[in-house]
Amino acid sequence: MKGFIAEVMRRFQGTDTQFALVQFSSYEVEHFDFNDFRRRRHPDPAWLLAGVTQSGGLTFTASAIKRVLERLFRAERGARGGASKVLIVVTDGKKYGDKLEYRDVIPLADSMAVTRYAIGVRGRTHVSTP
Repeated sequence: MKGFIAEVMRRFQGTDTQFALVQFSSYEVEHFDFNDFRRRRHPDPAWLLAGVTQSGGLTFTASAIKRVLERLFRAERGARGGASKVLIVVTDGKKYGDKLEYRDVIPLADSMAVTRYAIGVRGRTHVSTP
């Protein structure tokens, strides 16, 4: 998945596109916001993703979307007012253990004109050898 994210970032190199990365499960890890992305811009986006590891825990997807909308898509975090805003959610499972429902957060995304995409990935498969 990190390779996929790095490739998406590579496709936008040389443009004015900015990225932020927050990882959620039952807890949150902010890897970089839009300001950090501009400061730490690197020729190889994989460099920015090097410290990202798969989290365990529950799947608080609706709460994650709400937090990202409220905390990251803000001018003080580097978001630009006139820019198109896209939120890509990469998930390996159903929302689980979250107090919020999608219907609780989608109106906020709509009011902020944030286009959302969800990418479902398969979880790791563990194969035991004899």
